[in-house]
Amino acid sequence: MSLETLTLTLASTLPITESAVQLRGFFATKFTEYELLHQHADAGKLIYRYPKIQYKIIGGTPTVMG
Repeated sequence: MSLETLTLTLASTLPITESAVQLRGFFATKFTEYELLHQHADAGKLIYRYPKIQYKIIGGTPTVMG
């Protein structure tokens, strides 16, 4: 089975001290129209499924994987 993935790695000149929760929050509030980014339906209800997009801080580097 072949699975296509996308990895977005963000760079910064300043050290990243926030967690992946804040990274997810940024994308969720910036792109509210995309349910895949925040797992909430239009009525504010949660979408109960394994997230297709994940937010991580890997070695101090913010990373989005989908």
